[in-house]
Amino acid sequence: PWLLQGILKDEWGFSGYVVSDWGAVHDTVAAGRAGCDVELRAALYYDWKLKAAVKSGLVPMKNIDDAALRLVRTQLKWIHLEGSPGYDQSKCGGAEHAALARECSGKAMVLLKNDNHVLPFGLDEIKSLAVIGELAAIPNLGQHGSTDFEPAYVVTPLDGIVKAAGSKIRVRHESGKDLSAAKKAAREADAVVIVAGLTWREEDEGSDRKDLLLPAAQEEMIKAVAAENKRTAVVLMTGGALVTENWIGSAPAALVSWYPGMEGGNALADVIFGQVNPSGRLPMVWPRAESDLPPFYPKARTVDYDLFHGYRYQDKNGLAPAFAYGYGLSYTSFKYGNPSVAADGDGVKVTVDVTNTGKVSGEEVAQLYVASPGSRVPRSPKELKGFAKVTVKPGETVAVEFRLSPSDLAYYDLEAGKWTTEGLEYVALTGPSSRSSDLQAAKFRLP
Repeated sequence: PWLLQGILKDEWGFSGYVVSDWGAVHDTVAAGRAGCDVELRAALYYDWKLKAAVKSGLVPMKNIDDAALRLVRTQLKWIHLEGSPGYDQSKCGGAEHAALARECSGKAMVLLKNDNHVLPFGLDEIKSLAVIGELAAIPNLGQHGSTDFEPAYVVTPLDGIVKAAGSKIRVRHESGKDLSAAKKAAREADAVVIVAGLTWREEDEGSDRKDLLLPAAQEEMIKAVAAENKRTAVVLMTGGALVTENWIGSAPAALVSWYPGMEGGNALADVIFGQVNPSGRLPMVWPRAESDLPPFYPKARTVDYDLFHGYRYQDKNGLAPAFAYGYGLSYTSFKYGNPSVAADGDGVKVTVDVTNTGKVSGEEVAQLYVASPGSRVPRSPKELKGFAKVTVKPGETVAVEFRLSPSDLAYYDLEAGKWTTEGLEYVALTGPSSRSSDLQAAKFRLP
């Protein structure tokens, strides 16, 4: 009850309802008392067993009343949309949704590497393009199991590239199974796009990856093909982090498309041909090696982990990831400067200047981390406290502001049973990623 009822519903004021994961309820009384409102799947424990538990006093009737209230309240909150002006189911998957899907996919892509400005490929600059990889020509949205869905159509990477290239660029596709043919195609082309990555067969609900590497055949393909053409860009389709050390040195450019959705091929073409300037940032650390992460025991029934994961784990252990949390390049360049902190009511306002030092407009994601040196409780060397996406024109400087309240800096005191703020000299760290060398510091105390 402490977590779902005490924290989520009471302290945080959550007004919705709590649904279990699929088949995750294994104890009627424990779940009913804890504040789980709905059992997902067939009612195996919330059927007659729940009625019996209420009748016997093991689950309070007020929990049932609260669950019913939350369900009805949520239904009433949204039911008015049906039949209202503008509510048209025929729009699902239509032109407006497709345009939004394309925009979201393009903005989510993360440019990991771009040596010598390999990307973007100018539509008027190159005459031939080799597209290598099986994943380039098949729908690969990562959907399977509970995440399965059937969009009206899927634009594959190859589809999108061919459409964007039109009659200006001759596009040749090789699956990569015949490495000699793939190398020949790369050698004869002005530029190369390799599409590599994973599918639901490697990462899926109910099963874990065996490692964080690309399949060995793909790694060999990347190294062999990239050696044939200096204008090679690798596109990575994945749902999470990859260890890229085996091949990243061979690839002049690398772009993460994730599982890009029904309009993914068009969005990819927008990015690689420069119609969209990439602005996505990594939502997790990409380590240099699996040993740089907490140990993973896929067959263990119970595992104990501490508070430090992701960039917190990297910082605590003095590790340098291949690609930091929040990292992502652009087709332009940005410079940070003049970090400052000023009192703002009971909190503070943190300001940093972001200047576009390149030649094209771009979107930058400024990030604010806070260090709490001297804290009486274990804390990460720094913690993300805010981020803001801003559009900056060439030569323009934008002042990005963040506000920190006392609650943003508090920790939960178990003995006192409340949130506590320490009178520390904190450090505001602003920059484009969690990488220490990217961050600029400004010390402050709360008013």
